[in-house]
Amino acid sequence: MPRMIDVLVDGRPVRARTTGVGRIVTSLVNAMKSDGRLRFHVVGVSGNREHWPDPSGISFVPAGPRIGPTVGRRMMFEQHELRKIITRLQPDVYWATWDYGVPWSPPCPAVLTVHDLIPLRYANRRWTLDAVAYKLSLRLALRGAAAIVADSEATREELSERCRVRRDRVTVIPPGVGDEFHAKRCVTDPDFGTDAPFALYVGGYAPRKNYLGLLLAFEHLLNTRTLGQLTLVATGSEEKLDPESRVIHARLRPRGIVRFLGNVPSDVLPALYRQAAVFVFPSVAEGFGFPPLEAMACGVPVVCGRSDSLPEVVGEAAHFVDVRNPQEIAAAITRIARDPSYAGGLRDAGVKQAAKFQWSRSAARMAEVLIDAARRKTV
Repeated sequence: MPRMIDVLVDGRPVRARTTGVGRIVTSLVNAMKSDGRLRFHVVGVSGNREHWPDPSGISFVPAGPRIGPTVGRRMMFEQHELRKIITRLQPDVYWATWDYGVPWSPPCPAVLTVHDLIPLRYANRRWTLDAVAYKLSLRLALRGAAAIVADSEATREELSERCRVRRDRVTVIPPGVGDEFHAKRCVTDPDFGTDAPFALYVGGYAPRKNYLGLLLAFEHLLNTRTLGQLTLVATGSEEKLDPESRVIHARLRPRGIVRFLGNVPSDVLPALYRQAAVFVFPSVAEGFGFPPLEAMACGVPVVCGRSDSLPEVVGEAAHFVDVRNPQEIAAAITRIARDPSYAGGLRDAGVKQAAKFQWSRSAARMAEVLIDAARRKTV
């Protein structure tokens, strides 16, 4: 019987509040556990184990407190403490899970996952210590990796153009969507306190997410008296808005058409999607795009732009707009709200498109990349 391959996983992205990268790491590891050829050891901060949806069969390696919060401190951890951990454990392969984190001349073969290069676009405009440390960390990781994985063809293309990485060094493995995201409503779905139809936004509030454009679209609908009974529901809180968005939100607040739900637990999120009339994702720069994929899986019509990987995620199943044009966003929302036939077509197409993204398929491909890299240790 072949010896099991020991995989050391960088589990630092797995935190109390679920992020897209954290979800990718936990979902792939949990799916790969059934492979039978791999044994997983996760390095991370103290308490990392409790944030995993299924920690069974995984050994956890404490990394100590010196892993952040700045890029510079993370880089110091990766080049020194992480190297010591790898040397002590002697895994067959190390998986760097979040864009960098490969020690220079690593003690074992390393697989690097690059989710996107959005930070590099901004780092190239700055000469702060963190920006320089990020660019150096990325360069070291790309050079030291035995294999590179990207979430999308868009990221692979950007790696080739910006970082001069040969395209044949990069394997594209799109993430999946969980089975909990489905279109059939459940009797246990909670009530979110609104009987009126609503447009939904799920995501962050960094400038690149362009929530401002969505607020301006709703203000346009209000001013042109085409809003009807539609409201806007968003996860997160008003406190996270940038100053310009706060000004628009303050103008809309008295009309009661925008509501923040705060931090929506992951087990409740599918029900929130299912109750939405339309999902709007106005991001101008995106690594992958979990929210529109989850919305489609839940049978919700999606409005989004063509930034980065989004066309790969939604295929032809979304209503594409120029997300920098609030009037165009508003027109798309209006059409979906007023044309049941068009909305139904988007729902059906979205469910079919989302079905293409399976964690089991992604995990099988990731396992082969890890196994192939581990074999280089013995060559």
